[in-house]
Amino acid sequence: MHQRLATQIREQMNLLVDQYDARLRLVPGYADLPQPARHDLERRVLQLIADCLDANDNRPLIQYIQDRAEQVLTHAFQPEWFQQAVIIPQDIISPLIETVGESDFVWRSLGQAQTTAWEIVARERRRIELTLRESEARYQTIFDATPIMFWLKDVHNRTLRINKAAATFEGVTPADVEGKSAYDLYPREQAEAFYQDDLEVIRSNKPKLGIVEQHTSVGTGKLMWVETGKTPVHNDRGETVGVLAFGVDVTERKRVEEQVQESLVRRSIQVQTSTEVAQEIAAATDLNELFQRVVTLIKERFNFYHAQLFRYEPGQDAVVLVTGYGEVGQKMLEAGHKLQMGRGVVGTAAASGESILAADVAQDKDWRPNSNLPNTRGELAVPIKWRKQVLGILDVQSDQAGALTNDDRLLLEGLCGQIAIAMESKRLLDSVQQSEQLMRTLIDAVPAYIYAKDLQGRHLLGNAALAQLYGLNSPAELLGKTDFDFYARELAEQYQASELPILRDGASLIAHEEPNIGVDGRLRWNSTTKVPLCNALGQIIGLVGITSDITERKRVEQQMEETLRETERLYAAVSHDSWQAYRQTGSLRQGYMFDRAVIRPVESVWEPEIVQALDQRALVTSQSGQRPVAVTPLSVRGEVIGALGVYDDPAHPLGKKDLDLIEAVSEQVALALENARLFDQNQRDAEREHTLNRITSRVRSARSVDEVLAIAAQELRMATGASRSMIEIQPNQDQLARPGEGVRA
Repeated sequence: MHQRLATQIREQMNLLVDQYDARLRLVPGYADLPQPARHDLERRVLQLIADCLDANDNRPLIQYIQDRAEQVLTHAFQPEWFQQAVIIPQDIISPLIETVGESDFVWRSLGQAQTTAWEIVARERRRIELTLRESEARYQTIFDATPIMFWLKDVHNRTLRINKAAATFEGVTPADVEGKSAYDLYPREQAEAFYQDDLEVIRSNKPKLGIVEQHTSVGTGKLMWVETGKTPVHNDRGETVGVLAFGVDVTERKRVEEQVQESLVRRSIQVQTSTEVAQEIAAATDLNELFQRVVTLIKERFNFYHAQLFRYEPGQDAVVLVTGYGEVGQKMLEAGHKLQMGRGVVGTAAASGESILAADVAQDKDWRPNSNLPNTRGELAVPIKWRKQVLGILDVQSDQAGALTNDDRLLLEGLCGQIAIAMESKRLLDSVQQSEQLMRTLIDAVPAYIYAKDLQGRHLLGNAALAQLYGLNSPAELLGKTDFDFYARELAEQYQASELPILRDGASLIAHEEPNIGVDGRLRWNSTTKVPLCNALGQIIGLVGITSDITERKRVEQQMEETLRETERLYAAVSHDSWQAYRQTGSLRQGYMFDRAVIRPVESVWEPEIVQALDQRALVTSQSGQRPVAVTPLSVRGEVIGALGVYDDPAHPLGKKDLDLIEAVSEQVALALENARLFDQNQRDAEREHTLNRITSRVRSARSVDEVLAIAAQELRMATGASRSMIEIQPNQDQLARPGEGVRA
């Protein structure tokens, strides 16, 4: 039934989309959407409105709006622009609404059809006038039978005849008005308007149609509305001899139109209030202040009897009042007002998750009265839901039965969606702030230097340890500063260069050790790990780093290295002296040779290559007397104790793997020789210790000096293998030693 309006929308689609987009781009968050996505939404909404007008079925539009709303809450987008996307189409389509919705459209359709019928009747009337004398009775019947009102006037504005419909409308009989002018029947201002219309038709000799005007009933004086048309009446010679006026009573239609207009005005106020509430919600930082502001706006702008807001408390299985309007609301709040789930309008809405409208509470068996609100005659409770979870209830009440309608329900459901978003956003904000505070506490407690930088190397954050390192009062002073603000240019450039692969390629720098000059000018060493910092789309937006001061560890490592080197030097010296002493015992030959049969000692194997290998402390290969030779030194803790060499087979020369094997074997041989020497030395030390213990034991068992001396001389001769041993007592200085005194064995 709305094809005209649907056609207008489609014909002006591009213009409407531009207006739609211009309005929506003023809403925070909407302009961030890509233009194709914005225009797709706008065009789709307008197209659906047109389709729904055609089909007289708004369900596709409602379903589309519902689907689009679900997509906006899921995406760890900002929510207020979508509400405006639903509100704005009414504003931009309003200039196209000539008949104000369905009633106006029906009126226009019927009006056009009736106008056509009136023209047909007028033509028929002229034809009847030509044969009036022959068909007067039939003409009068038709004239009176038509539901359209007719007035036949002469050129002087006198009424010649009216039909039954006109007489009924005027509340008179035809005789009461026939022969009288408009000035005799109607108020002067109204009569003048009627007369001027008649003159225009007479002078132009053209019909005047579609006149909508007020009309005062002649018989009752009641003010009504009439849609009229006037056409000239001609005689047989074609001269204009009068005016035929016809009309339809549109009083009821005008009443409906005024009601619709009032509804539009009210709807405009609702839209304005909705916008204000949405803006309050979007800017809210404190939920209690937001709740109070929302309740006040809704109550005062919509002229409700009362408005209040409840929050769901799972532990109490009830909804608890958090904000109520005015003194009554404060009184109920102080009394701890709450409603059990499933009880009353509010409790039922909370339990079901659906809006509950009790337009006339006297007819609602579930309604529960409240002594603080004695004038309640209607109540509407709307759930505040985040997805499928009920967070609370917005409740409004009216002091007139039937005043609350589904329009109020739809309006408040939209607002409750915004309130739910605000509540969830505040919860997430509190959670994020708590997490940030915890993270802040953690990173400030860590002694390592923790920081984050953007792509230009500016600090996004830093912990207390880093601020202290730079001599700052707080980590906040780090923000926006770069390494060039704290280090010499050369060192800052070095740090910057090490970060380029991270920012460019996403490579990580793990446990990288680098020098650092502190604010005190002292050289320090740091161990640094840096990794790329990315956003929700995975793009690199900076880096995160953690640096530990390893100066003390480096100092200890250097001390350990020096100690190790000193130990190695000591080991080498000990090995050198030990092998020198071991060689002097005569236990070792000059060398040993394996000739594929047996190992035999040799006195001279000092090839030139051996001397060269010992001097160079490296593997040497050469030709010696037409025989290829490969020689590698035998080393123990840096001390060369000998050499290992092979005579090569000219027919099968040694390869690199063979030479590597010789070097590996030499290491094992040197180790085995050292172990053998140590074992031999330990054996000797053990025998020496055993002998010393035996001598000590015997000496301690002696009972006289002579016995001690005798045992000592005997044991020394046996231990050393000497042919004779002698011990003498040192005489006093005033005595001369006499030859032969002492003990011999």
